[in-house]
Amino acid sequence: MISGSHGNFGTMNYFMLRHARPLLLREKLFFHTHAREYWPHGVESAKLQLAPVTLRHLRKTDLMHRQIAWIGFYDLTLSKHIARLAAKGGTLVDVGANIGYFSCLWAAARPGNRVYAFEPSPRVFHLLKANIEEAGVCSSVKAYQLVLSKEKKQIQFDPGPEGQSGWGGITNEVGRETILMQADRLDDVMPADLYVEVLKIDTEGADAWVLEGAERLLSSHHIRHIFFEQNVERMSKLGIPVDAAFRILQSCGYKVNALGRDGTAFWACPA
Repeated sequence: MISGSHGNFGTMNYFMLRHARPLLLREKLFFHTHAREYWPHGVESAKLQLAPVTLRHLRKTDLMHRQIAWIGFYDLTLSKHIARLAAKGGTLVDVGANIGYFSCLWAAARPGNRVYAFEPSPRVFHLLKANIEEAGVCSSVKAYQLVLSKEKKQIQFDPGPEGQSGWGGITNEVGRETILMQADRLDDVMPADLYVEVLKIDTEGADAWVLEGAERLLSSHHIRHIFFEQNVERMSKLGIPVDAAFRILQSCGYKVNALGRDGTAFWACPA
């Protein structure tokens, strides 16, 4: 195990962790050391492992951002799939884009790649825009501060804790931090003739509603690969059945496979 002081966790430890191989070992070391709790000392930006791009706007309090800063990637299994597909070229629709990790990875992987990035949180959207601009991929990425769901209407959105960028989402509970936002359907936002190589969804429980709002694109198989998650606790609060996403995809002629072993991430392609 890599050791070091808690406060700084050492420049040498950062160098060692950044160069650990294979990448799976690097990821495991991150989660089994103090790195997961602290920001790397003296590091202000994150050079990505799987694409020639650097993210310069991150939150030091956010676990996902700390992982990207320490080891250069987040969610290794999904990142490898998306990087492999990005190398072949095409369009990514990034729903729940956060600070733009997958959007920038895709845009920087190959000339001509295009991204539609959706991030509704006001706390995070400005970081997404800043990362896109400073990564030099503005011409390839179109960013929307918009909630995607099953219908076009005003909807309650909880931005989540101040220090965490990825916990916000649609909510039925009105609280002190809850805001009213515009929601729309992917079918109505995307060009009718668009072919999407990858649709990546991470909406903290509402992934099935995003798919329900994309049934035209799905039925015509204009989307080739779909990566989505199941946040069962958040789905329950929204009244979304556990099998909702699977039923939508299967009715549109997609085959769904597990992505990883924890039963929360999935990958779908036309059957």
